[in-house]
Amino acid sequence: MSEIAQDTENRHTIPAIDRMMEVLEALEHGNSTGLTIRDLTDLLNLPRTAVYRILNTLQRHDMVHRDKVGAYSLGRRLLTLASHVASRASDFDIAAFSQPFWTGSRLTSARASS
Repeated sequence: MSEIAQDTENRHTIPAIDRMMEVLEALEHGNSTGLTIRDLTDLLNLPRTAVYRILNTLQRHDMVHRDKVGAYSLGRRLLTLASHVASRASDFDIAAFSQPFWTGSRLTSARASS
């Protein structure tokens, strides 16, 4: 992407939401036991206070869950939101979306049966 296009794109975004999405993406790809604030600050190179406030806000909306030891994972509200996407599945070309996964799966199956 050119520098001018990126500047234009950045001008029309909200940095706090971008950081929130980075936190959610880190939790999506994190380990099964969740990530602590320290894990997230190290991983994302964000200030501890920013991560803390983002997580508190997300927790308030049930978008993340904090366990007893302080590790965060994705919350159940995301399932509710995802179910609305699933109910409009006819709006998506599922065959085109899933094609890379099926292709890889066929290759794996073919290798396994050889």
